[in-house]
Amino acid sequence: GMATVTTNPATEATAGTTITVNISGIETGKQFKSITVTDAGSGAVATTKLIVGESYTFTMPAKNVTVTVEVEPEVQIFDGGNGTEANPYQVATAEQLNNVRYHLGKHFKQTANIDLNVAPYNTGAGWEPIGSDGLPFTGTFDGDGKTISNLTINRSTENYVGLFGVIGATAKIQNVKLENNKVNGQERT
Repeated sequence: GMATVTTNPATEATAGTTITVNISGIETGKQFKSITVTDAGSGAVATTKLIVGESYTFTMPAKNVTVTVEVEPEVQIFDGGNGTEANPYQVATAEQLNNVRYHLGKHFKQTANIDLNVAPYNTGAGWEPIGSDGLPFTGTFDGDGKTISNLTINRSTENYVGLFGVIGATAKIQNVKLENNKVNGQERT
């Protein structure tokens, strides 16, 4: 894949200078994977992350360096949509349902039956409820009449336990069917 990589300073730098590497223009359908900086002796040079996938710094060693940026195919975190009310994110798998927690204020529509009887959602404490006291779910989730089965939660010392934990005043959850669930929590479960 292609990306634009620039450094500041853009020309030769003396040992001890802090170099900033900026990554931009990653080709459509690709995402940042990694950055490595090696000196002329093939020694690894430590980098410091400023913005994930966009900006990093390193201290210039005494030898010339090679900066390598790798990109990889973009992971599709939902089946489609863009998270707006008019075009909600489409949720079709257990992993996509889990990704809802990273977009608490967005809009979602379930497009297939989802079985949560898969690791890690069926082991240990099981499903981690979406939304917490500090970060409530404030978006919308339309189950569209599809089922979510085998929800397993084993969190007997935690409050607000369920598929969703804490939701805000603007949240709307509708048409969700839960089947064959094992939920164990403390208060408000």
